[in-house]
Amino acid sequence: MQYFLSESVWDTEQVNGRRLDLMRGQTATAPHADGVIVIDDSGDRRDGTATAHVGRQ
Repeated sequence: MQYFLSESVWDTEQVNGRRLDLMRGQTATAPHADGVIVIDDSGDRRDGTATAHVGRQ
C-alpha cells in the first residue's frame, strides 16, 4: 500500500479536486461559518518520552 501511494503517478489537481468534492458533500466536513477542518499529517509517533527522528533541542 505504501508503495502504491508513494510511487504511483498522480494528477495532484485531480486528486485534490476529488478530495474537495467528497468533503463538501458531507455535512460534517462541508465549509460553514462556524469553523474549518484541518488535516495535518506531519505528526510523529511517540514511544514513551521519545519521539522518532527528534534530538534534544
